[in-house]
Amino acid sequence: MSEHDYHQITQVSQRWHKQTKTPSHHYERQQLHNLILIQSWYGTRTCETLGLKWSDVTFGKDGNATINIREETTKRDKNRKVTGSRGDVFKRVKSYSRHTNPDDHVFSSYHDGTLWNPYERWRELKEAVKKKYPDF
Repeated sequence: MSEHDYHQITQVSQRWHKQTKTPSHHYERQQLHNLILIQSWYGTRTCETLGLKWSDVTFGKDGNATINIREETTKRDKNRKVTGSRGDVFKRVKSYSRHTNPDDHVFSSYHDGTLWNPYERWRELKEAVKKKYPDF
């Protein structure tokens, strides 16, 4: 994805959650926007980001957050830690998330703390971006 595409996606996704009336779609659209931000700022793969649990996130005093990528979610089966400057995004997710126990997924489903599948919302977001930016 180019930087140009990234800016188009994040511009649309930032307000996209306000354009739905069902609580579950609102929640999932917020989740998708924040998932995109975390992946881009922390350089994680989708399976690694979706695999994050709240126990994997440590907040720093300087606004940073360190995430523990567990080996079962990595491509190379090796644990690693990544520190990034966007701890605010994790705090935002925690503020609206319905599931914030240590064993709940950061990007959890609306109904429980289990792993959420973002692909249906991703397809919808791509269509919304294409409507606003035909060159996408």
